[in-house]
Amino acid sequence: MSSSPSDRGLTPKPRTDRQGGGSFFCILLLFLLCACSDPYAFRIKGEIDHLQQADFLVYSLDGGLNAIDTIHVVDGTFDWSTPLGEEATFFVVFPNLSEQVVFAQPGKVARMKGDANELRAIQVTGTEDNETLTTFRLEHLNDAPRQLQEAMKTFIEENPESRISTHLRRQLSLQGIGLSNLKKGDKLPSIMLPPDGFTGEDTLRLKPERPLLLIFWASWKRESTNNFFDILRLHHQVADLPAPRKIRPVAISLDVNPEDYTSTCRYDSVVWESRCYRQSWSTPIVEQFNIRELPYFILTDDSLRVVALGTDWKEDIQQAAFKIVHP
Repeated sequence: MSSSPSDRGLTPKPRTDRQGGGSFFCILLLFLLCACSDPYAFRIKGEIDHLQQADFLVYSLDGGLNAIDTIHVVDGTFDWSTPLGEEATFFVVFPNLSEQVVFAQPGKVARMKGDANELRAIQVTGTEDNETLTTFRLEHLNDAPRQLQEAMKTFIEENPESRISTHLRRQLSLQGIGLSNLKKGDKLPSIMLPPDGFTGEDTLRLKPERPLLLIFWASWKRESTNNFFDILRLHHQVADLPAPRKIRPVAISLDVNPEDYTSTCRYDSVVWESRCYRQSWSTPIVEQFNIRELPYFILTDDSLRVVALGTDWKEDIQQAAFKIVHP
């Protein structure tokens, strides 16, 4: 009968081969996991029931992609990725030509899951914006068109700076609706204009406190600056007036070339508050109010109720502004 090592007074050696191998495997696995998470890429992974093979198209309107790309679906699944250095919005086009928006962030993975028989109910998860929009879509999946439009407008008013609101404004604009088909007597919602990278100022918060003059213009539409001298004179006239008569001019430029914008502001003495987001007609507030002509002016009283609007300063705005300043 053979004796064990302990019976012979020997201490068993530890199994370094098995333990060392396990540690090495864990380190290798951790390395691989970290290597697979690219902070400068974005992925969309999907599972679509009742779909074997198909090609989806994907595009972006804000620089996420330079050209239309293709997502290949095999056995109902796909895994698509693209380099990405900053937030972007992608649109996935299905074979029936319906679209699904996907909000992208560098280093993130969005997951799409649903049924090919009901693509409008697809769920997109993986980031907060995608999950919020999915919840909104599913809650209003069976709404009548007018109900859905009202729900979209409410969401925009409650979340003015959200990426989702930018998307919903675009959807409303494509339907020819806009947030408001403005007319005299309408009341504007409180507006927040984030910094544009030129002035370094904080977000402009336009709320009921002073009369407001919104000026939509662009340097490439030269006649849209013809009344800047009149606005400058008004700006100086109201400087010392009480709030209910102190009209607040705020200019929104549709320029896409920063040099054109800054040089025009210097040349035409734009000393009042101004913003330029370099998005032309896709500027959120332009889509919000469905602006289709330049110049365009919106004048409100101190409760943000519209008292005048239009494209002609002298015909549409000047007299109403005079009545506010000299009641």
